[in-house]
Amino acid sequence: MKTPVAGGKSSELVISVDSVSGMVLDSGGVYWTTQLYPSNTSTVRTVSLDGGAPSTLWSGTDSAQAIAVASGAVYFTTSSGALMKIARP
Repeated sequence: MKTPVAGGKSSELVISVDSVSGMVLDSGGVYWTTQLYPSNTSTVRTVSLDGGAPSTLWSGTDSAQAIAVASGAVYFTTSSGALMKIARP
């Protein structure tokens, strides 16, 4: 959901049944990590600040957790201790 800082009506950015592990935003959009059940597939997803269809940037079985956006890239950690980097769309 998003709500104007000055107040007003909230609106949905995305509706999902995913279990969100981490979330971050920048001027380009919202990015989050998920754990999909019962498949145990993990994803890194993004959606524009205006809403719309979310995009999957990464998918795997190593659970994505903490997430950050900097210097044109999306960084995230996994449950095995890996630090991953993918280009920001």
